[in-house]
Amino acid sequence: MGTARALLVAMDTDSAGVLRERCGAHDVTLEQVPSADEVLARLESHPGAFDALVIGPLERRPLSLAQRVARLDRDVSVLVLAAPEQLEALRATFRYTPFIGQRTSLHGAEGVAKLAEALQRAVQQTRLWREHQRTLQAVSSRLQAEEPVRPRPSAVLDRLLELAPVGILALDANGYARVRNPAARRILGQAEERLSRVPLVLLLPPGFEALLEKVRATGASAQALLESRGPRGPRILEASLAPLPEDATGPGGFLLVLQDTTEQVTLQREREELLQQLEAAVRMRDEFLSVTSHELRTPLTSMLGWVQMLRNGTLSPEKQSRALEVIERNAKSQAQLIEDLLDVSRIISGKLRLEVASLQLESVVRAAVESVTPAAQAKDIRLQVVLDDTLGPVMGDAHRLQQVSWNLLTNAVKFTPKGGRVYVTLRRVSSSAELTVRDTGQGIVPEFLPHVFERFRQADSSATRLHGGLGLGLSIVRHLVELHGGSVSVSSEGTGKGATFVVSLPISPLRVTNQGADPARAEALPFDCPEGIAGLRVLLVEDEPDVREMLVTLLERCGLHVTAASSAAEAWELLLRDKPDVLISDVGMPGEDGHTFLRRVRALPAERGGRVPALAITAHARPEDRRKALLAGFQMHLAKPVPADELLLMLATLAGRL
Repeated sequence: MGTARALLVAMDTDSAGVLRERCGAHDVTLEQVPSADEVLARLESHPGAFDALVIGPLERRPLSLAQRVARLDRDVSVLVLAAPEQLEALRATFRYTPFIGQRTSLHGAEGVAKLAEALQRAVQQTRLWREHQRTLQAVSSRLQAEEPVRPRPSAVLDRLLELAPVGILALDANGYARVRNPAARRILGQAEERLSRVPLVLLLPPGFEALLEKVRATGASAQALLESRGPRGPRILEASLAPLPEDATGPGGFLLVLQDTTEQVTLQREREELLQQLEAAVRMRDEFLSVTSHELRTPLTSMLGWVQMLRNGTLSPEKQSRALEVIERNAKSQAQLIEDLLDVSRIISGKLRLEVASLQLESVVRAAVESVTPAAQAKDIRLQVVLDDTLGPVMGDAHRLQQVSWNLLTNAVKFTPKGGRVYVTLRRVSSSAELTVRDTGQGIVPEFLPHVFERFRQADSSATRLHGGLGLGLSIVRHLVELHGGSVSVSSEGTGKGATFVVSLPISPLRVTNQGADPARAEALPFDCPEGIAGLRVLLVEDEPDVREMLVTLLERCGLHVTAASSAAEAWELLLRDKPDVLISDVGMPGEDGHTFLRRVRALPAERGGRVPALAITAHARPEDRRKALLAGFQMHLAKPVPADELLLMLATLAGRL
């Protein structure tokens, strides 16, 4: 086949000389060119003259150059060399780079002998591929004289079509596939009979028809990405279409090459989306740091200034009182800011815990109203409060629920101008307590409503400077409400039209005679134990001692036999020792969580408990948390605080006792 020719770019002179000498021993002539542009110019001006390209480690954008070469001449083998410290990063990027060509490979820059051998193999593959193409062209020309029925390709062509990893189809002028290989049938997902009877414009995405018309009009080859959506998700095909001479496909035929690039393009798009998210996160971080600096420095400036004047002893008694008032107010503001930051840290790490007890929500909200009243009076804002004191008890953390109420009320006062109004209502809606905080303030633009409860988000930076704050309060509100098994929503008709926040919390079916008592010793409202539930053997996994004791007490009152464990490891031993009728497991436990524990259980054979009915109880009450529990193998999901009647009904259902 003669001496092969290859181009070399972006390599130092000494290394290039050694590589050139080694390649000569393998019948490969290596020609060094000064730049990437020169490489493209040589390939364009001498089509088919070069068998391979070596891109050295000095090239700043090697994969981009490989893409451009693949578009210019897909037959050329491309060897990309990388320094040892860059190889892993480049290999990771290589996976996500589409349209890079089938004959592009990545190599370490060290080891000239191995590189020369790799280049020789690449050259052989290129020359073999080109020989196959020439064979295909020769067979195509020879078939012109044969009958206009489907021709019988030569053995070489048959073998080539059979082994080709890409779909190859010869189309007639009407777009029917007269020749197609197994890869084409696989990519198109069509039977042989259907491929012969249906034009490809009906089998491929709409973009193919435009590609076909373009090639018909110009008489030149063209490429396009064909994208469609089906029941299995998006499908992306890279299509190359070229006109054929008048042969067995008839006048005006075409050669179509198809490659399924769904994975590569999807990965590339995901990578771009992740990069955009990363850039957005970096911008949010920088803005957050800037706002944090402002929120820390501004009060400190005031405090330090007043301290220095107090130290000088030159202030009048009236001014001294004013100075102490300002220092105290700013110190409390700093303490609140730090507490918000700590809460966010606890939320992110999953360490925020509730001290659950039965409480009257009306008294919690009233305390929050009293705490913001001075700030409202200072702005001449009228608070209109209507609280229903007959709601019944709510199971929750009084401190955290007061924090929720205080955050919503503080925001309402902060963003309401002087002389405005804030309406606070607490009422019962079905089996929930509903707290509504509505103001006549600046309102929220529709575009920002979906982001109100996100961390570090505020409607605009000017508002941040005007009203202060880090944009943490509402994200903390949402998390605390969801931990209580409730929900929070926001609505606004737009700028200048105020905003309305609604918190919904489940009313507890349990009544506690002493609100300060341990919730484990709560007295239950009269409820009926489901018939047939007595005698059930229950394995309970709960790491919180108070909750564990309360649940054991509740279940034993209905005659259930309860074995309790404080961790997944302890529960595993108990389950292997004695298979229960029903398993109840917390999800958010330290160490092995409930999802992981149940997956281990489901891996057991049925006779050892692998199919035991399981109920998840968790403080995570979002729809996605329920989906995660079901995917882990739980049949049912119950949000904390746990309603007694629902828990008992679920256990009876799981055990088949209803």
